[in-house]
Amino acid sequence: MAVAMLVEQEFEDSEVIETKDLAVTVPGGYAPDKMRMRHAMVALVRDVAAAGKPLAAICHGLQVLISAGVLRGRTVTCWPSIAIDVRRQVEPMSIDRWSRTER
Repeated sequence: MAVAMLVEQEFEDSEVIETKDLAVTVPGGYAPDKMRMRHAMVALVRDVAAAGKPLAAICHGLQVLISAGVLRGRTVTCWPSIAIDVRRQVEPMSIDRWSRTER
């Protein structure tokens, strides 16, 4: 059964980044493959990382972080099917100051 949901943007991107309690979690599954095709989503992840805000990715969510170019120099875990892409940017394994990834 397919489910569709319409999401409306309530804030401008610059307002979101300036929010004190901002944290972004990129979901896993097939969603990241579609999300990284949206320039606004990739830009949001890049801006959140640049602002030093918490950033998390589940499963294939690292695909969005890879597209945003924010993994270089970070330590992460990944799903085996995206390991080659991740290795091009980081050394594999665990948690650092602002990011947490899960398989």
